[in-house]
Amino acid sequence: MKLLLHIGAAKAGSTTIQASLLLNRAALAQQGIAYWQPSDATVPPPRVLSNLFEPARKPLLPKERLHFATREEARDWSRREWDRMAAEIAAERPALTILSSESLYYLRPGAVLEEVRRTFSEIVVLMYIRDPVPLYRSALDQLIRDGARLADLPLPAQVTLGSADTLRRYRQQLGAENVILRRFDRACLEDGDLLTDVYQQIGQILGQPVAPAHPVHSTNESFSAAATLWILTLNEGFERLGNTGDARQIQHRHALLERLRHAPDLKDLPRLADPPPDIRDWIRRANREDIAFLNQHAFDRTRPMEAPASDAPLPPEAEQRQAVRDWLLGQLNPDDLARVMAAALP
Repeated sequence: MKLLLHIGAAKAGSTTIQASLLLNRAALAQQGIAYWQPSDATVPPPRVLSNLFEPARKPLLPKERLHFATREEARDWSRREWDRMAAEIAAERPALTILSSESLYYLRPGAVLEEVRRTFSEIVVLMYIRDPVPLYRSALDQLIRDGARLADLPLPAQVTLGSADTLRRYRQQLGAENVILRRFDRACLEDGDLLTDVYQQIGQILGQPVAPAHPVHSTNESFSAAATLWILTLNEGFERLGNTGDARQIQHRHALLERLRHAPDLKDLPRLADPPPDIRDWIRRANREDIAFLNQHAFDRTRPMEAPASDAPLPPEAEQRQAVRDWLLGQLNPDDLARVMAAALP
């Protein structure tokens, strides 16, 4: 049986891809394609697959603490879901199965492929890679929504693609012909659209055209800069990697974020801007090897990723931290902040 394993990377459209596959699940099934989902939709689907491989010492994230008391519970539940998936696929025998989890991108492929080989004889891996500068901005936005404090935010030199290593490992395990790497950039996507590009890849694997019956707009959109920065101050009193027993606080926080997400008065506020030139260059310096490898071996050479402007050593961490703080706080606008605070109240 054949599998398309979409492993991300994070912040490269995975939530939008998963939303489209779920909405079009019935239409895909009529074409012999199974998009598998966990039995409990209240738990983030991407972590269903990756939880099996997470180390016992890894703290539970806030959304996980709503459902599990320990990492062992999360892993046991993941094991049951993997077994359920294997049984369902064996019974249905679709022409193609799709699994999607950006959390798998950061795991070594050996254990992941050992697990999927229990069910599938043919495996194709699909990866979307984002330029490291917008990736950094988007990662900070997501981490702040997830509860990270200013001191928890990664420095510019700490958000690395890791793409070259991931690509090498999967190619070694599966062969280069079974590893599809796409760049998450409108100029590089089919018709400039992520979902058009995804369904083209699915169709090529299946051997026939595949198109979604129902369109999906981008999901997991970032908040405005004002909302993001207000949430950052809120995070100083929240334990992102705390112990279990804080479910009520997490639920209240989730309701607050949903009010901000859907507040009509905030729709026109600007998002976080790209970092200034010095931070952008630090990010590119930290990703120098990945950028060079991908430009040489993976991407269309007419559209290479921008290389770092300097070979100078990266500045001390304290200087990087201060620069990030200045960049973020420099985007505060009192009028926008007042609108956020008004929208935050029920």
